[in-house]
Amino acid sequence: MQSNRDPVLKFTEQREGGYSCRRDDDGNWTGGRRGRGRLVGSMRGISAPEMVCWTGLSPDLVTVEMMRSITPDLYRRIATAHYWNPLWCDHLPAGVDLMMFDYGFNAGVHGALSVLASIYGSLDRTDVMTEQLLSRVLTVPEIVLSRMIAGDLAREMQRSLHVDADGVIGPVTLAAISEKQLENLLTIYALGCAQERAYRQMRGWVANGTGWLGRLHQRVEIAAEWAVAAVRPDA
Repeated sequence: MQSNRDPVLKFTEQREGGYSCRRDDDGNWTGGRRGRGRLVGSMRGISAPEMVCWTGLSPDLVTVEMMRSITPDLYRRIATAHYWNPLWCDHLPAGVDLMMFDYGFNAGVHGALSVLASIYGSLDRTDVMTEQLLSRVLTVPEIVLSRMIAGDLAREMQRSLHVDADGVIGPVTLAAISEKQLENLLTIYALGCAQERAYRQMRGWVANGTGWLGRLHQRVEIAAEWAVAAVRPDA
């Protein structure tokens, strides 16, 4: 399957931005919790604990200078090793790869796989991707996914298909999906709805919820564009 790694990683890097050193952000502390270890910040979304893991150094040896020196190339290497590869993004359809990677970078590999597994009522392991879970992603019946899509994202998908945007994914919407061979849109929007629910349950929702939802809707929009382009290259 064609890899979208470069544009996916670029999207996430742009959304994460540069250096940040908020005291209330667990990821800025080398111990992974506010007040634990040293406050050294994060860079391009690479957290202090992640840098500890990447370098193999003691948390006391990871410094602000080290964090500030994370280059685009180092970001790509860490992001590929810690997120892209564990999530098997090379094996995912266009658009689905963005949905999984960007959310995983934001919420962790376990968080991304837990949300993915929840769509299928799966009891698979959620610390690593499995062949069983991947096969479900690629073959799950449309009617199962349609039940997972509701609210604003359902209406957004219907508008893109030029059907009545009533928020109910029924026979008319599914017929439009089938006619245009855009079955992967169902996975993208089902993931979007599931990821939104997960965001709302996170500890940082009050402080970060608006930004998380803005990022979610942007990645759904771009993921959907990629899914359409994969079917209609000239679209």
